[in-house]
Amino acid sequence: MAYERIAAVYDGLMNDIDYEEWANYLHELLMLYKVPGQKLLDLGCGTGNITLRLAQKGWQITAVDQSAEMLAKAQAKSDTDNVCWQEGNITLMDFEGYDGVIATFDVFNYLLEAGDLQDLLQNLAMGLNDNGLLIFDINTPFKLRNFLGNNIYTYHSEEMVYLWENQFDEEADICQMRLTFFVQEESSGLYEKWQEFHEQKVYEPKMLTMWLTLAGFDVLAIYEALSMDELSVVDKEHKIVFVARKAW
Repeated sequence: MAYERIAAVYDGLMNDIDYEEWANYLHELLMLYKVPGQKLLDLGCGTGNITLRLAQKGWQITAVDQSAEMLAKAQAKSDTDNVCWQEGNITLMDFEGYDGVIATFDVFNYLLEAGDLQDLLQNLAMGLNDNGLLIFDINTPFKLRNFLGNNIYTYHSEEMVYLWENQFDEEADICQMRLTFFVQEESSGLYEKWQEFHEQKVYEPKMLTMWLTLAGFDVLAIYEALSMDELSVVDKEHKIVFVARKAW
């Protein structure tokens, strides 16, 4: 399963992400679109970097991730009673009673079957409180096909080296990613090699908009990530953010 070994080095790999900026951005969207209460659900919370910052702003959050290893890292950093950490598959959850749902850093791209994402959106719409908000981002078709696509990326520091090899499956519209890590052990100084395999599905923004509407949401806005300028056309953006409200 993805994220079993990577949890140990995940925060180091993501050290270029400004989590404070992301938390402020999500908070601003929640306030702008008048989420009806303080109870949030964070799907795919990872090591809790956004969860904990939102909790510091007063949100009551249930944070869910399928990786026990990622959750262990999150709980080790947790210093608040505003978060309930929960291990689980987001496609099998009960969503009743939440005022807002967030899913950041391409959680929905990891759902490789379109039917699973459609079912999830329907379950979210049924479970959310009246006027509840759904805010999520996706890696765009352009990013998965053209930027990640059939490319290779590398990273190295004194403690770690990794090779990120991508292959794009045109028939399935899935970007397959093989990550090979060489991580230095503290005790011996030797490097241990291990691999993880990840896949992300392309979802066209127009299709997502239709699925959201059919599920029972009003799509309020689509933004380029961390921007407050609405997009009328998605072109070469790498990550976009949907804001939708439960309609009925």
